[in-house]
Amino acid sequence: MFIDTGIKIGGGQRSLLLLLNGINKVRFEPILACPEGSLLVQEAGKISVQTRTFLLKRPAPTTKGNSDKYTIVSAFLIMTSIIPAIINLIQVIREEKISLIHANTFEASIIAGVASKIVKIPIIYHKRFVFSHGFVDRISDMLCDKIILVSKAAMWPFVHYGGNFSKYIVIYNGVSLQEYNLDINPQDMKTEFCIAEGTKVVGTVCRISPEKGLDFFLQAAKKVVNIFPDSKFIIVGGAFFETDRVYQSELKKLASNIGLSNHVIFTGFRNDVARVMAGMDIVVLPSVIDDAFPRTPLEAMALAKPVVATKVGGIPEAVVDKVTGLLIPPRDSDSLANAIITLLDNPDIASTIGMAGRNRVEQLFDSDKNQQEIEQLFMEVIAHRIV
Repeated sequence: MFIDTGIKIGGGQRSLLLLLNGINKVRFEPILACPEGSLLVQEAGKISVQTRTFLLKRPAPTTKGNSDKYTIVSAFLIMTSIIPAIINLIQVIREEKISLIHANTFEASIIAGVASKIVKIPIIYHKRFVFSHGFVDRISDMLCDKIILVSKAAMWPFVHYGGNFSKYIVIYNGVSLQEYNLDINPQDMKTEFCIAEGTKVVGTVCRISPEKGLDFFLQAAKKVVNIFPDSKFIIVGGAFFETDRVYQSELKKLASNIGLSNHVIFTGFRNDVARVMAGMDIVVLPSVIDDAFPRTPLEAMALAKPVVATKVGGIPEAVVDKVTGLLIPPRDSDSLANAIITLLDNPDIASTIGMAGRNRVEQLFDSDKNQQEIEQLFMEVIAHRIV
């Protein structure tokens, strides 16, 4: 059983859907469990995956400032609030005769971790972020049999408190080379957004959130427009939370205030990321926090697009600087603008970088390889528990 506690579709959920779609249905019978109201239910239905829902009530946040670490009080409130979800999940696990749990989010690792210990089945936690939840990380670590890390960068919280390293295995995110293929017509996206053929397009695909550094992207775009006055900039993604929606409004105001209203397009959430990205000449990811192993650089490289990204988190494990992309410091709009201008000024170099990225994805980040590694881990954990 695959368990995700998200309501919206982000990078972690897209990776989960890719796993569910490609998993060996002869060897495994996947069932997805998620909270009532989750958009994953609809998306899982499209790929014929059975779903079950459970009730998950979240208490108001009590963390201090911008810290992701839980306080003693917040941890207690969360643990008491998830008891109904644990009870509900135990019932589902028994009804469906589940043999193994895959927890796709931190909350799921706690909820399903407790449930797994009660029903005595193994659980694997797929850790898709870098930051620490403080002492609560230790609870997750103790509850789970194995922990998949999407990058080496994602391991640092465990290193910090001295976790059980025998539990950890790095399996990088994968991208479907069939979906992200080189035959997609780049003009399709440009036609949709009324962008003239030959116009230089720089874009990003991410959740609209302050942590993604999109204000720096817009500031860099202003500098690029001074050199390439006809260039366009596309931001693909939606706002999940209220703080994200406020940030999105601020971004649109910023674009207007610096004279970019006719140059910037906000597409909102899209299901056809490959089609939209295929119309971009350069793909940017200006994250200002440690992204564990974001999908955007992988998908861009699969489409042979040169990448400009910040040197944070696990991004350098995906993008090789000056080979498959250009890595820059975070929160530096000047460096971002210069990198974009360099690639627009040198299309041959941009093309070479793009094809090097495609080759790197084929060798290391093909979703088929990712799938096989995860399925092998599933079998090993199940076999170990039987023994």
